[in-house]
Amino acid sequence: MIFPSGFLWLMKLLIRILLLLISAVLIQKNAEAQCINPWDQKIYAAEYGSVNYKIGVYNGYTAHFGFLAHKKTQDLYAAIPYLYLPDYNPQSNKIIVVTNGGPGNSNLLIPDFNDSVLKHYSILMIGYRGIDDQCASETLSQPYHDNDLIKNSSNDFLQIIQYYSPDTLIVVSHSYGSVMANTIIYSLKNKMFVFGIFVSPLLTLDLSEIAHSLEQTIQKSLSRSDKGIFVLETLKSTLLNSEKEKLALGLLYFLSRYNNLSQIPADINESALKEILLKQYNYYESKVCKSARKLALSEIITKSIPAHEDEFGFLGQLFYNYLNSLISGNQLKGVYKPNSDTINLVIMAEEDFFTYSPSIIISKTAHADIWELVWKQLPKYLPN
Repeated sequence: MIFPSGFLWLMKLLIRILLLLISAVLIQKNAEAQCINPWDQKIYAAEYGSVNYKIGVYNGYTAHFGFLAHKKTQDLYAAIPYLYLPDYNPQSNKIIVVTNGGPGNSNLLIPDFNDSVLKHYSILMIGYRGIDDQCASETLSQPYHDNDLIKNSSNDFLQIIQYYSPDTLIVVSHSYGSVMANTIIYSLKNKMFVFGIFVSPLLTLDLSEIAHSLEQTIQKSLSRSDKGIFVLETLKSTLLNSEKEKLALGLLYFLSRYNNLSQIPADINESALKEILLKQYNYYESKVCKSARKLALSEIITKSIPAHEDEFGFLGQLFYNYLNSLISGNQLKGVYKPNSDTINLVIMAEEDFFTYSPSIIISKTAHADIWELVWKQLPKYLPN
């Protein structure tokens, strides 16, 4: 068969266009594949959605230092890092996923734990978006933006969990991490055996309720010591101080460890107390990725106006004002509060921000130190 020269010319043109399109797709794919591994700050070619890791040592344990290529973009970006500590039993397919508190804190660390856990369970720590990717990267400097931080972060968790394909998943969460834990459990509960252990969970997303609970917790903590009245009176004297919110938050951080109050010297003066509280504030704030905290709080917290003027004491008002200043907008974006559909076990501190029934209450603990204690005792809380 002989084709007209015009037809052959047209076919050659179409083939050339097709080759150009294929080349453009390949170029686009390569551009999307350029991501920074936050572990070593090097640029890697990684296909979108791929999980990559190198084997190393974490606190004496064999570990996968991995990352998820989680974005489709032409721009260079930092991937989501994760840590995976494999169990000692090759026949086991059970994983413990960790969701730390915050928001704004790293999810790539856990307290010292009873390593008998690793006889039956692997441990998986997945970085939070906007924190462990962006804040861990020294290469990127542009502001971080994510219009659906909780949802997208939970998708990162789901992709990495799926990569390791457990048949049993234990989600151990603390404080704000309960929001992420709840979203993960809600997504997976019909696909595998999932067991949620919620330690000092965030049980309300209402701004006024949170501020009121924080104030009540501080008052309860201070009531067990003669120094409590002195501490409150000292803080009241700072109401016109430009650092009043820092001092209130410093006190909250200070009392999040049960034994701290007993360590205040009996003869402490106002200046020395303020120095202690500001030191606590600066220490905890130095560990927070502030941009991610603002994004997360804006997604999960519902703005509310106090029901009446005297709903708060002076501390509650300081907490309300501070949190309100961090929140933009008031719409929830598919965030679920912990509920009976996702909670299997709740462990609360004796001095905690919220109450939940039924729960295990550990005496002589507060909001921060209970997290460390639970990890030391974790084997007794795991399902058989």
